[in-house]
Amino acid sequence: MVTMFGLSVGSLLGGITVIEILFSWPGMGELIVQAVMQRDYPVIQGYILIVGCLVVVTNLIVDLLYLVVNPQINQGKESV
Repeated sequence: MVTMFGLSVGSLLGGITVIEILFSWPGMGELIVQAVMQRDYPVIQGYILIVGCLVVVTNLIVDLLYLVVNPQINQGKESV
């Protein structure tokens, strides 16, 4: 279940853009679509950096949660 949450974060971030455009809600999704239409490269790069950092941090949190959920995980040790 923890793995599925971690994998779905990227899809959720992509879905935010679609929902914001469909319902005309102001936010990051609408900002990135306008930036792409206007070829505003610094805004596009900033958005990709923020989303990439969110995905990396989420994956780090998921990996740390593995230790909490299953304490039998040995890091770098062989089990006998």
